[in-house]
Amino acid sequence: NCLEDYWSDGGKVETCTKCPDGKGVAAGAGTSEDTCSWKPCEAGQKLDLKLDQSKGCENCPADHWSDAGNTASSCTACPTGKGVDAGSGKQASDCTWKACNKGQYLDQTAGCKNCLEDYWSDGGKVETCTKCPDGKGVAAGAGTSEDTCSWKPCEAGQKLDQSKG
Repeated sequence: NCLEDYWSDGGKVETCTKCPDGKGVAAGAGTSEDTCSWKPCEAGQKLDLKLDQSKGCENCPADHWSDAGNTASSCTACPTGKGVDAGSGKQASDCTWKACNKGQYLDQTAGCKNCLEDYWSDGGKVETCTKCPDGKGVAAGAGTSEDTCSWKPCEAGQKLDQSKG
């Protein structure tokens, strides 16, 4: 009998032939090269089952993950708003929140949320927004820098002084 990952079609063959790279067969079960099948992939990979089936395992695309021992030709997508680098997603918890747009902050439970009225942020992974200076404001989600905070309208009978409001 041939060892694991080797095959022989019997007859007077004195040696067994190794399965192609990435493929294997149980000891004694390899009767032809066709009996060699793709081995399970490592975590963060999936089987490439294109027509020629020559690649075997390949990295999951960005924003996808897979467990070790994967024999599927697809990976699991990260939840909306979360991502991971290609080939780095080895479990669901590897998917982390993506950076937020300017004018938003990162809520660790719900993802990116707009800053409240009169607050701004540079985006990224900040968890709080910064309050506009006294007398200045900005619409909710529109504060992308302190410069976007503008003087609030004056009350009746007052005029605007650009230096102090």
